[in-house]
Amino acid sequence: MSERYFCGNCWQVSERGTLLYRCPGCGDASLPDWMRGSDALRRVRDLLPWHRRLFAGDEGPPACPYHPGVRLHLFCPVCGKAIHEAARIRGKEPLALGIAGPRSAGKTLFTVNLIQQLRRRPVRGEPIGLMGLDSTEQRFAALATRLQRGEKPDDGTPLESLPFTDTSQRNFCWQLQTAGPERRNAPTVFLSIYDVAGEAWGRPSEEARARFDRYVASLGSLVFLIDGAAVARDLGYEVSDAWDPQSGADAAEWIDRQWLGETRNRLGRRSRKVDLALVVSKADHLWNLERWEGLRPGKRDSAAQQEILRRLLRESGRNDLWVEAHQNFGRVSLFAASNLGFCPSPEDVSRDNGSTKLTRPVKPEGVVEPVLWLLGLRLPFLQEESAS
Repeated sequence: MSERYFCGNCWQVSERGTLLYRCPGCGDASLPDWMRGSDALRRVRDLLPWHRRLFAGDEGPPACPYHPGVRLHLFCPVCGKAIHEAARIRGKEPLALGIAGPRSAGKTLFTVNLIQQLRRRPVRGEPIGLMGLDSTEQRFAALATRLQRGEKPDDGTPLESLPFTDTSQRNFCWQLQTAGPERRNAPTVFLSIYDVAGEAWGRPSEEARARFDRYVASLGSLVFLIDGAAVARDLGYEVSDAWDPQSGADAAEWIDRQWLGETRNRLGRRSRKVDLALVVSKADHLWNLERWEGLRPGKRDSAAQQEILRRLLRESGRNDLWVEAHQNFGRVSLFAASNLGFCPSPEDVSRDNGSTKLTRPVKPEGVVEPVLWLLGLRLPFLQEESAS
């Protein structure tokens, strides 16, 4: 099978022959016309019969047949972004993990905390490495800096209204690596997050959205966030959040059901191959209450906590999520998490020139656990950590 590459900008999986290339030295007038022009992008298959030899092994990057030692620059055939060796897929299929859910559920905060905590979390004593593709690190750092300053991240981007080359687009892709002994034979794992406007997950599946559909089609594991503030409101509890006063106010309970259903519809028959972690975010609105204190992370794999989460879904009118998950997805589990680790009180925020900033340090809880559980299902060397 031809080698394949995963584009972290538009989620396209391409065989090497369909990739575009540019050789920095191919402006030489002595070359054939089809090889000339350093600014021209051509398909790798145009290099036949050379490209089989050029790409046959793992001994360094491919080189131009007319310029030995000059590295070919590879590009995605769909969006034109550079493709590097880190994007090469090892194994039959790439293992892509994504994060979905309504805008109000806190996907962006969950993402920022997840990446920061994964980078500090050893697995069997070895660190996890997350290597960003394309300009992921630069764009992610901008989001993380806002949180460090106590500022809420901006809302998600509009529904694919930005061009592929717009660097403000909030789509991120990391290749997950480990320093453990299993690293050489492990399949390629991409942590891919498309921080598109939350409404994209709830749009009718028959509405074709090229990049979003490719993103959904690439997923093998999915975190689906349920807004815990909205759950608390539906149960009749007062929700107080000085940093985000409208937390959960606009998230009707039907949104979760409809958006998970539309996600399943977009996946089609592939949904049964996608493992699903249903995560009640902002669970700090509930776990400080005696009735729901068992939601706090610490007994996440116990039957007791799973039953508490099941009861929470039933009593808040969301039991359909559990049924939908088991009927149409692969392996399923429930989790509770808090992006901040607390419910901000007026003493935890400051107001300056109309903006509200968080002054209390963020201590997220339960953010890493659902992702380690999902990864542990596919990667044996993560199973021990995800089950601890």
